[in-house]
Amino acid sequence: MQAVLVVDKAVMAVAFSLAAISVFSIIPLGSYARIDFSKAPFPPRFVHEQNDPVVYFILENDSTQPSDTSAIDLKIPTLRCKAEAIPAPQYKWYKNGTLLDLEAFDERIKRHEGEGTISFTKVSKEDEGDYVCKASNDNGTAVSETVSLQLAYILFFPNSLKITTIAVEEGEPFSFNCTAPNSNPKSKVGWTLMVLVSG
Repeated sequence: MQAVLVVDKAVMAVAFSLAAISVFSIIPLGSYARIDFSKAPFPPRFVHEQNDPVVYFILENDSTQPSDTSAIDLKIPTLRCKAEAIPAPQYKWYKNGTLLDLEAFDERIKRHEGEGTISFTKVSKEDEGDYVCKASNDNGTAVSETVSLQLAYILFFPNSLKITTIAVEEGEPFSFNCTAPNSNPKSKVGWTLMVLVSG
């Protein structure tokens, strides 16, 4: 007579759960034991402060400086990338969709220890582009926001622009057009009142 083994589904589920728990560390606690889930593997998740959509830079010999950005940030632009993961993640940067060989630019692109953040210590015009950071381990890959690295500049007013004297009666309306020169980011136009004092 053939024997038939019947296993209850609930028993199988418990057995499977116990097998899964065995991959985690079990720490003795008196006559009991508790599972240390802090060592459980998990895929990368970003913890860095999100980058601005556009990061501007100026060249070393350029004196251009937007009023809301420091000269250091402009001459040494930084792209942040840092993730938590178990095991520790590996970082890769992509420029315009192509893997960036950071070792080839080791003399002018600094990698921050323990994270994927990079700083351009000697930035050049060719560094302009769209950058994406990827953090990976055996459990998955996290893809950062796209950061556009752009050269900041402002052209001069045309040489044809000359000082113009216009007589206006006191209390009368007056308008004067001022077209700002080409720039990146877009420039803000302001006026300064210069009062001539006759001696």
